[in-house]
Amino acid sequence: MLNAISVDLEDWYQVPLVNIPQDKWYECKPSVCEATERILEFFALKGIKATFFASGYIADRHPDLIASIAQSGHEVESHGYWHSLAYQQSTDEFKDDLVRSVEVIQKITGQRPIGYRSPAWSTSRIPDIASSILSQLGFVYDTSLFPTRNFLYGKMDFCTDTTYLYKDTGLLEIPPTVFDVFGFKVPVTGGFYLRAYPVKIVSALIAMRNRTKPVQIYFHPWEVIDDYPRYAIPWSHAFIQYYHCGTMLDRLDILMKEFPFGSLRQVYPEIEHAISL
Repeated sequence: MLNAISVDLEDWYQVPLVNIPQDKWYECKPSVCEATERILEFFALKGIKATFFASGYIADRHPDLIASIAQSGHEVESHGYWHSLAYQQSTDEFKDDLVRSVEVIQKITGQRPIGYRSPAWSTSRIPDIASSILSQLGFVYDTSLFPTRNFLYGKMDFCTDTTYLYKDTGLLEIPPTVFDVFGFKVPVTGGFYLRAYPVKIVSALIAMRNRTKPVQIYFHPWEVIDDYPRYAIPWSHAFIQYYHCGTMLDRLDILMKEFPFGSLRQVYPEIEHAISL
């Protein structure tokens, strides 16, 4: 069973929990290039192609980085432009943000993005509006509707199928993986969850799921390193943002010795089918 792996290509200063205003970003020391170079080396060593959901702002600021990702054979899709929370934008702002991200990524890679992941899964709060706009703009698939619930994102009644068509939009939805544990939908295969849970538990759950279905793993470049600047933020936010940063590639190395991984297009043939429709 081939499992999907993706990277949310953003820098630490863009994360909503860190809460740095956009007009201060150029004062922040970037870490995304160093971290992504490590990720590309890691993937090359493992012989893996992945899907990168790139912030358009990062593409504008570091175009050579995006070009390197594409030239290495990885898929480059949209993570929006500013990494703004979707539900804090007007409909026009959300649409403009998407269009801008598509334009800059296409200019660099020569390929138009067909997939989207919202920053911090924020379209979970406006799924109907977001899916309608994504369809209008020609996106083929989305992977933003998290079928769990916490104070940041998600909704418990979202579908947990590996892929499904979202209502009547024709948009293919590929939700993050959750596991049913005593009636609760528990995510463990990405971001903070993947940093927080013991790898043996993650491995056991993946093995169970792989009897019938693939899982989707995701992570961020700033989780690969542990020396990017730390800001004084509320303790709960700091715990989520900083806990076990620097361990991600070690954890992935363990999992990749047990399970095969690939890009979203490799794992979900429904994407290619949707393209051809």
